[in-house]
Amino acid sequence: MTVDYRRLFNLDSVKQPEFRAAQPSPHVILDDFFEPPVLKLIEASFPSPDSKVWKEPSNTHTRFKRVLRGGKGTEGVESS
Repeated sequence: MTVDYRRLFNLDSVKQPEFRAAQPSPHVILDDFFEPPVLKLIEASFPSPDSKVWKEPSNTHTRFKRVLRGGKGTEGVESS
């Protein structure tokens, strides 16, 4: 399985006008950025929502969001 880098590099010239014109700030949405088999590999390697690697902070800026635990205690924690 390979990534089609030529296709990805060509997105630059195709999407640049859309990026520059986007409001309220420059951005672009890349549908189908990864081929389905590559996306499946990425998805399989990402920790599930109920994994012990996540925590739910209670401060104002991260309320209702999950973030990775840092520091001690994450070594050896299974990702799924």
